Amino acid sequence: MTNKWTPWVGLAEYSRVLLRKMGYIAIMWVAVYFISQPFRVDGSPLMLFAPLLGALAGLTAGWYLAEDAVQDSSMTGVFLWTLLVVTSWIPIGVVEGIMLLVTRWKVGFGGWMVIASAMLLSFAAAVWRSSADD
Repeated sequence: MTNKWTPWVGLAEYSRVLLRKMGYIAIMWVAVYFISQPFRVDGSPLMLFAPLLGALAGLTAGWYLAEDAVQDSSMTGVFLWTLLVVTSWIPIGVVEGIMLLVTRWKVGFGGWMVIASAMLLSFAAAVWRSSADD
């Protein structure tokens, strides 16, 4: 019996790469969560810089996730972009939810700005980086 390559086999092989990268993004987001606490306090002047912190974290996560994605996955286009975006959003959302349950700190408006800007920039960086390899 010979093993033939199919798109499902390629996706299964690439999922291991994505899971490893998602783990690194989750570890990074734990650090971002604690670093961003002063930026999340309502009424704090540091809250003005919360989107910048989230944007830098999201840009780093999206770029790291999409690095060599076309070569590793042998996929291109909208399917790869969707896969990368979802994969970059899952660790941010899961870690944020777990940390909120563990620490019981309020999210606040500054927290939403950190999360939203991180997700927006991870989306943009993942699509931009992977489309540059096309």
